[in-house]
Amino acid sequence: MTEVWFYHLEPRPLDAVLPMIEEFRKRRDFIYESLNNINGVKCFKPDGAFYAFPDISSYLGKPAPDGTHIGSSTDLCMYLIGHVGLALVPGDAFGEPNGIRLSYSASMETLEEGMERLKKGLLDLK
Repeated sequence: MTEVWFYHLEPRPLDAVLPMIEEFRKRRDFIYESLNNINGVKCFKPDGAFYAFPDISSYLGKPAPDGTHIGSSTDLCMYLIGHVGLALVPGDAFGEPNGIRLSYSASMETLEEGMERLKKGLLDLK
């Protein structure tokens, strides 16, 4: 078992990691640009991690198509999962009631689908 731990601690060639870094940069940039292109959503460009934390406060206080009041980021996340099948984490869980947290560690195809669902869900709010 000790040999396994030492194996993982050995330095690896950087060229094996560089393609992964570039792929995550592309995903981050896609999410950042896509979020900021949704009317009423503001997002800073993440520097680390694999999460974006956009401000969705302009959608709070709006009614959902079924008449449900969207009063919090938790309400918005519950609406999005029920209305368009998109699971996000409410900012309330992080002490930021005007935000939602989403990961960009998924494949680009999944991210593109997720952004389409987010746009549709937000556009359907009155």
